[in-house]
Amino acid sequence: MGAIRRSTSRASDFDAERFEVLAQKWALLADGERGTVLLNDCKYGHDIHGHVMRLSLIKSATSPDPVADQGRHVFTYAFLPIAKLDRTELDHAAYDLNAPLRVALGPEVAPVIEAPSGVVVETVRPVDGEIEYRFFEARREAQKVQLSFATKLKRLRVTDIFGVTQKELPAAETVELSLRPTEIVTLRATF
Repeated sequence: MGAIRRSTSRASDFDAERFEVLAQKWALLADGERGTVLLNDCKYGHDIHGHVMRLSLIKSATSPDPVADQGRHVFTYAFLPIAKLDRTELDHAAYDLNAPLRVALGPEVAPVIEAPSGVVVETVRPVDGEIEYRFFEARREAQKVQLSFATKLKRLRVTDIFGVTQKELPAAETVELSLRPTEIVTLRATF
């Protein structure tokens, strides 16, 4: 739920030793104004040197697992040229590739969460009779998030990642939260 800038040169021994870095969902090669994004749905080893981007598809290490990465592999990757560097656009494109929108036929309901494009909704899942929502601020700037619930709330609380209550919120139809730059928020709602 964050991004780290890395050098594409190998000017020092340290840079040469870390030729491959871990990245989930995307890696970006940019000149400050425009760039190319390498998106993927399940590979984590990236190597960018100069103007060449590489994605490790299979590791051949035999320790600690002597049969690691053996067998059939299925993955998806894509290139996305971008003219304006917007971190949120990268996150949304990566989530579109990793968890494509699924359409379900049924009664029309109001949106569960309404958020600006700078906020990425990472998780919506049932947990212990509640619905957990996890989202993060992706533009490195303060954002306001408005949550609108289609069903009447009994309880709404901010929790830590383990589900321990940090703060109770009003169980209203609409709740507004202020997010700090890069903040991750987990909510639990009881309906």
